[in-house]
Amino acid sequence: MMTTTRYGLLALAGILAALLALAAAPAAPAEAAQSRASALQRQREILSRRESLARKIRKLRSEQASVSGQVKELDERAAELDASLLKLTRELKRKQEELGTIKKNLAQLEAELERRKQMVANRVTTVYMQGEMTYLDLLFNAEDFREFINRAFYLNLIFEKDEELYNSVRQKKAEVAESKRQMEAAIAAIATDREKLQAQSLEISRLREQKASFLRAVMRDKALAEQQYKELEEQSRQIAAFLRSLKGGYTGKWTSKFLKPVEGRVSSGYGMRYHPILHYVRMHTGIDISAPYGTPIKAGGDGKVVYVGWRGGYGKTVIIDHGGGLATLYAHCSGYAVSVGQIVHAGQTIAYVGSTGLSTGNHVHFEVRRHGNPVDPMSVM
Repeated sequence: MMTTTRYGLLALAGILAALLALAAAPAAPAEAAQSRASALQRQREILSRRESLARKIRKLRSEQASVSGQVKELDERAAELDASLLKLTRELKRKQEELGTIKKNLAQLEAELERRKQMVANRVTTVYMQGEMTYLDLLFNAEDFREFINRAFYLNLIFEKDEELYNSVRQKKAEVAESKRQMEAAIAAIATDREKLQAQSLEISRLREQKASFLRAVMRDKALAEQQYKELEEQSRQIAAFLRSLKGGYTGKWTSKFLKPVEGRVSSGYGMRYHPILHYVRMHTGIDISAPYGTPIKAGGDGKVVYVGWRGGYGKTVIIDHGGGLATLYAHCSGYAVSVGQIVHAGQTIAYVGSTGLSTGNHVHFEVRRHGNPVDPMSVM
């Protein structure tokens, strides 16, 4: 009985196993298809992420390449407006001087007109005081012909002088009217120029703020900030190489202490400094001195100008060779007052304070280099 039961159970188990095998047989292809679909989806996601990363890399490279170009473009536009503003300012000053001259002439003309009006009034009074006697009475009351001729001659002079006096009054009135018209035109032109000055001043301020905002955004982006610092370091290396290979520099030798190029606060000193975005220290090869826009920058010592022009992140730059391997550099200028090859003396104006290049505020970046290598300017000032 137990044997029969055991065989029955074994048979039942075999049947169940067969049924399960039959049920599982079609599942294998379905699992494989699902696995292939999942793998394709993952592949598509990887390709999408890779393409997105490639776009970001292309965009970043494009942004890195365009930062200096955009900075230079903004600086050049601001410089054009500065030149136009200077021209307008000079024109306004000239017109104000002309207005002063017109006012002075008008006062003189009005005084002369009053004087001549008084002469006419006096003449009329004189005629009135003569009563009813006419010029003909004066003529025919002459005692002889000679007196008649004399009286006729003098009466003619009186007529001519009276006519001249009346004409001069009319002329002075016309001159006064014209002078007033010129004065009104000059006042209107000055008002127009002032409006233009205000508009251009606002445009320059807007451009400089746009540039400062742009650079602040760049400095907040770690990759772009690092790119710009690398560019500055490369410019510094190029300046060093330029000075070491310099031919025909200053034949003299400056041995005194260098003058401070502008009066102002040293906002950033020489040496290593920590960058909050890049999180590492880098070398600051000079000192930054804050000063108002357009302040004259003075030569630190006697020497020869060996470079004037745009220098990447340094912006508008002047370099002076002082002989004996010493040179000074003045960066972020708004404009120049010297040219290459010019001999300059200590304290002479060579440029003007600005904020060109990688700069967000008006200051002069001042470097002293010995055989091309930066040294602390404070140690030789």
